[in-house]
Amino acid sequence: PPHAIFEIFNEPQGITADVWQPAASDLVRAIRESGAGQVVVVGGVDFASDASWVVDTPVVDDNVAYAVHVYPGTRIDWVGWFGEAAARYPVLITEWGYMDENPSPTQSYLNGSEATYGEPLMAFLRERGIGWVACWWDDQWEPPMMTPGGTGWTQFGQFVLTKLSDA
Repeated sequence: PPHAIFEIFNEPQGITADVWQPAASDLVRAIRESGAGQVVVVGGVDFASDASWVVDTPVVDDNVAYAVHVYPGTRIDWVGWFGEAAARYPVLITEWGYMDENPSPTQSYLNGSEATYGEPLMAFLRERGIGWVACWWDDQWEPPMMTPGGTGWTQFGQFVLTKLSDA
């Protein structure tokens, strides 16, 4: 369908950029050979947190965007990991979020707050013209946007609603 966007692989990990880039290029080429001309989303490596390789070895295609997933515990080097790539190529944050009022006991990399993670991330993205999506509208999948039973909003969910209304 002409309104579909392809994402070729979610969260490549356990693979180096030197191996991922040619594999991603082959997948994009196969999509193009099928006649599809719409956007193809290619994730960074290391669970899609690192798109630094795109600066030197992008996928050669005029309609590719690069997906990045960034969480409080993966706040390593936003400029190096995806900011420099975004200065030259379309980058989209397709997973992000935080848990503050009910920290995750099993996924500590999600634990953060609006002040320490949400606002700094939004400012970084705004300054560089990097887009983002709210990746799941759920009360159980972490980080949840809704309170249990879907009867209200978590602090993260309210933050997302506010940022969406600011756009």
